[in-house]
Amino acid sequence: MNKSFHSTEPTLYLYSRVSTDRQTKDGRMGVYRQTESEIVETLITRFSGMPVVYLSDHYSAFKGDNISKGELGQFIRDCEAGLIFKGSVIAMEELDRFTRLSLSKAQSLVLRVLEADVK
Repeated sequence: MNKSFHSTEPTLYLYSRVSTDRQTKDGRMGVYRQTESEIVETLITRFSGMPVVYLSDHYSAFKGDNISKGELGQFIRDCEAGLIFKGSVIAMEELDRFTRLSLSKAQSLVLRVLEADVK
């Protein structure tokens, strides 16, 4: 993944993840629900004034592929490199969109983001 999510001002990053083709097509359980729902609109309103960037992955969180191969992994690396403006926010529908790895690995990933002053 060579895409960078560099920001020069506080930015709202909305992350969605699906791991099956069925989820990409079924609005009730897939991408639509994670990107177009009332919850998303509420977040955009809450953080109005912030630019919005959508991150999405079609990789398994159980295996950690969304971190090793996907946009979320690149976002975390950008946080560590200081490319994500402090005070930016990453939001997702549920924590299991972020990772399904063990608790200790999940904690480590979340801390990598928080240490960059991203909420």
